[in-house]
Amino acid sequence: MDSDSKDGSPRDRWSVLHLINVFDARYQRDQQQIVDLQHRRGYDVTVVTSRYDDESNRRGARFFQDAEKHLRGVKIFHTHSCKIPLGTSQPAVIYRPNSAVFKPYDITHIHGLTSYSCVLGCLFKRVNRTRLVTRSDLSQEGYALLKSNAAWRTVFFKLLRSIDAVYAYTELEKAVLVEVGIPEDDIWVVPLGVRLEQFYEYVSREDADHTLTIGYIGRFDREKGVHRLVEPLSKILREYDFVQVTFAGPTHDVRYANNVLSRMRALPNFSYLGRPAETPPFYRRCDIIVIPSLYDTGTIVALEAMASGKAIIASNVRPLNEYLEHGVSGLLVETEEEIYSCCKRLIEDADLRAKLGAAARKESSKYSDLAMIRKLEQVYACVTER
Repeated sequence: MDSDSKDGSPRDRWSVLHLINVFDARYQRDQQQIVDLQHRRGYDVTVVTSRYDDESNRRGARFFQDAEKHLRGVKIFHTHSCKIPLGTSQPAVIYRPNSAVFKPYDITHIHGLTSYSCVLGCLFKRVNRTRLVTRSDLSQEGYALLKSNAAWRTVFFKLLRSIDAVYAYTELEKAVLVEVGIPEDDIWVVPLGVRLEQFYEYVSREDADHTLTIGYIGRFDREKGVHRLVEPLSKILREYDFVQVTFAGPTHDVRYANNVLSRMRALPNFSYLGRPAETPPFYRRCDIIVIPSLYDTGTIVALEAMASGKAIIASNVRPLNEYLEHGVSGLLVETEEEIYSCCKRLIEDADLRAKLGAAARKESSKYSDLAMIRKLEQVYACVTER
């Protein structure tokens, strides 16, 4: 499957069923990118998902009809669904199996190793006999559950016997999976990819001589660490009247988001854009991107910011410290005081901003969406040829 035809599609075309707890085709994130790329490369692609978007909002039929148009004809089945509170920032979403899961496919592609979709895919493998490939997406909560809950660990490893391949985005993520007991030989590394050309177009800023903008884009929940920006950026805005701070992204944890935003809105030169329809324009308006995550898996924001040639301040956690080299392609931080000092340093040193941005953009070339899908095709070829 490494070879492509002249039109860029694989010579052999797989039929793939994607099982996804919540699917939102409006935004270019890993799930949407894989589905879209596979469809454009000639796959027969089907998605079965719940009736919720990735902000846990219930959606009607029109939402999914628009998604199918956006993806140029990918069939999306959305079934009866419900949310189950788990005492965490995100409830569990479950959905009723659709007749599509009974049909034979070459691959059932599951998004989330500890998700409801994973349970569903493993159960229906006995019916449809398809090969199961699972994206790990092991959250901090999922990791803790596997380490501390013997009952769930027993259930998990029984399910794991049905899975033909698990893939992670980085070697560090793979190491975590090995630590919880998944055999190393069953884990592939498929680096996350972005559509680089879309972000390369947004390297320069039209108003760069007038203001300097620090930006955050991503989910508003505790794992993303947005609260760690409040004090450092408050100090920055009070010290520099030519600096603006702009936040964007979905408010997954509404109470958490409201707390952060209410504190930031009390400051001059702060704006919250909601969730932008497209992310490239957001990076264009920013000079510095801050990624304060306490924990992350793929962190596509880092790759988008790198491709956009932005100076990046990021937490010194995986995989951010795998994408970025401190002092070369970004600045890695541990504390809120370091966030403040690095922002101050970049505000006052335009040459350093340019140097870090250029190095980050060069490094981003390793993470194209085409490279990602070709590696995933290697996984598919391996499990279907067994």
